[in-house]
Formats: sequence, C-alpha cells, structure tokens
Amino acid sequence: MLEIYIFYSKYVFLWFLLVFLFLGFTGIYEEKQGNIYVAKKKMYKQRWVVIGIHLNAFVILTLRKGFVDIDLESLYIGLGMLLFLCIAWMVFDFRFAMEDGFLWNSIFLLLTLSIVLLQRLSPKLAQQQLLWIFISFALVSATPFIFRVIPAIKRMSSFYLITGWILLMLPFFLGEKKGGAMNWVFIRNYGFQPSEFVKIFMILYIASICYKKKSYRQWLFAASMMAGYILVLVLQRDLGGALLYFMTFLTMFYVFTGKEIYFLGGLGLGSLAAIVAYHIFHHVRVRIEVWLNPWQDIERYGYQIAHSLFALGSWGWMGSGLTKGYAGYVPAVTTDFIFTALVEEFGPLFGIGIIIVLIFMLIRINKIINGTEDIFYILLGVGCMSIFGFQSFLILGGVLKMIPLTGVTLPFVSYGGSSMIAMMSLFKIIQWIGIQGNQAEENRGVGNEDYS
Repeated sequence: MLEIYIFYSKYVFLWFLLVFLFLGFTGIYEEKQGNIYVAKKKMYKQRWVVIGIHLNAFVILTLRKGFVDIDLESLYIGLGMLLFLCIAWMVFDFRFAMEDGFLWNSIFLLLTLSIVLLQRLSPKLAQQQLLWIFISFALVSATPFIFRVIPAIKRMSSFYLITGWILLMLPFFLGEKKGGAMNWVFIRNYGFQPSEFVKIFMILYIASICYKKKSYRQWLFAASMMAGYILVLVLQRDLGGALLYFMTFLTMFYVFTGKEIYFLGGLGLGSLAAIVAYHIFHHVRVRIEVWLNPWQDIERYGYQIAHSLFALGSWGWMGSGLTKGYAGYVPAVTTDFIFTALVEEFGPLFGIGIIIVLIFMLIRINKIINGTEDIFYILLGVGCMSIFGFQSFLILGGVLKMIPLTGVTLPFVSYGGSSMIAMMSLFKIIQWIGIQGNQAEENRGVGNEDYS
C-alpha cells in the first residue's frame, strides 16, 4: 500500500507545483489588471499548496519504515516545519502585510523542500536546518526597525567597506579548510562563512558609493576594493564566491552608469583574469578539466559530478519517488548537490518547475525594484537580485554540467546556517525596498490631490 502511495505521489507533487506556478503567474496578471483582491486570494491559495506538498512528503517520510514502525523523528520535524509556516504566515498577515506575499510563498516552498530533502538524506542536518530557519526569520523580522533607526544608512560606505574586509580576512586567522576552501571560521564548535555576510555589506557599499556623484579617483578606489575582495576569495579557493562578487559588482555598476562599454570591458577583464588563474592556480585548473571531461579521472576529481549525472538521469522524467533514490552516494549532496537529490526523487519535470519558481521570484524582485525611484534603493535591489540570480545559476549550471562547478549553495534549499541567514536578509531588504517604493507612491498621490 505504501509503495503504491509513493509511486503515485510523484504525480501529486508535480500537480501541486504546477498549481503553485499557475496561481503565481495568474496572480501577476490580476495585479496588472488592478484586481488586487483576486490576486490576494490566489496568494492565499498558494499557501495551501505548500501545506499540501509538506504534508504529503512527511506522510511518506514518517511511514517509510512501515505503518507499525513510525518514524517519530520525521513526525516531529514535520510538525516543527508546519509550526514555522503557520507562525510565519501569521507574522506576515499582521506585521508585514505590505510585503510581497507571492515572493514569501516561493521562499516558504523552497524552505519546505529543503526540510523534506534533508530529513530524507540526513535527519540531524534537518533538525539544524529547521533551527536556522526559525533563527533567520526571527532576525530578518527586525530588519525594518534597524533601517528605521539608522537614517544615515545611505552614507555609511566606509563602515560597510571596513566591516566587509574584517569579515573576509577572518578565515586567515580563525579559519579551517572545509571542502577544499579556506573560507570557514570556527569558534569552538560553531562555524560560519564570513563571505556569505560580506555579500550584504558589499552591495550596501556599492549602493552607498553610487548614491552621490564621485570623482574618477573615488570610482577607481571602489573598484580596486572590490577587486581585492575577489582576489581574497580566489586565494581562499572560494571560486563560486569570487565569481558571484564579480558579476554582482559588474551588474550594479552597469545599472548605475547605463554604459555597455563598462559591462563588456569588465567581462573581458574577468575572462582574462580567469585565463591567468587557470595557469596559476591548480584548483582552478582541476575544476575546468573536470567540467570538460569528468570521466577522465572519475575515481578522484570527477567522482562527484559523474555520480550526480548518474543520479539525474537514472529514473526518467518522474523520478524514483521520495525515499527511493540513491542520491546519498553523491558527495556534498546536502549542500552543493541538493538539486541532484531533488531531481532524482521528485523527477526532472519537478526540477524544471523549481527553476521556473526561481525565475518567478526574479520577476517579483524586478517588479519591486521598478516600484521605486530612489537610486540607492534601486541599486540595493539590483544587488540583491544579482546575488540571488547568479548564485542560483552558478549552482544549477554546475550540477547540470553547463558550467564548471563553483561550490555555492542553492538559495533556501541547501543546508547551511550562514547561507540561510544571509539570503533571508537579502530578501527582507528587497521587501523593505518595496515598502519604501509604495510609501513614496502614496505620498506622491496625496501631494497631487492637495495640489488639485
């Protein structure tokens, strides 16, 4: 009976995801038509879809040992995640009603899948991830108050730069090598990645620098500081972080100047630097060679990507079914390769749907950015959007062997406390930008009424 339920659950999960996407995109249409009430109803219906995915997944995980021997650990984790969803939605309805509900629903969908996959692969990590989710949401809930009490946030460029350098240099003094990269800091039994938090300070620094006109000397200084950030990450073997920082800086600078020559010139310099790094750094050369031909040295360097490709293509379009795959044999499956586990058990069609969810989130972020006219908020939003978009592309492209694997996390899905807090903070900043844009629009409307 359970085997039949697991088999058909593949189709149930895919149906739920399609309904989620349908409600999201039709909600966008209703918003554009001015039917805000109808769009909000679709947003609320999306919540039930997330609950449906969550309940179906944890029924399988709880009963995977049989109806007699119930997995109580899965039951408790499932109830814990359900509690979080209820609390988060209540907080949203009563405290953050002006924020984008469709964007929050997409985040909660990804968080639900994260807990499901981690409970399937490593129950201990699922417990820790659930704790990080609660902590992250609690911390970012205070973000609007922080921005409100710091009116000089646009003029704190020196603070952002110095804080970023301090965090980025910490691994050289308190760090340990993990996964081949020297970008972790451990204090007693607790570890974190400073580079995850430097992302936030980096985009705040760039936005504050571009807030007012600067001289060429000041622009050159800012660019050299960003180049220093990237060089440090390369020395720490955090290639994904280095590429992410570079593309984010380039995108923000292009949006500010509007000159294609700067963007194309930056890409040219980046390509030249990549060629130099290939000849200088052994770990860069290994990543490229494994990408080109993982089968050449499948026992060592090509083992990870080769087993990931085996898992991705072994079960057809609908996948193996939850608990029936073998993604646990792929190294770093709970972090870098969690998308592999998702595709293997939920199916490539479901994986394509998740990619569409990520694209949907980018569309919503773009809508929020277009709702404000303040250059600081625009650049801040572009920075957040760039980090989310490029990070998603880098990890998905690496797992699917479209580009060399760079070792970043899939936002809101991969295990990691540092990544969870940083990414949740970025999206809270995006929501805050949306509120500022709405308030500015309302003020303009009031002013127009008074004038008339």
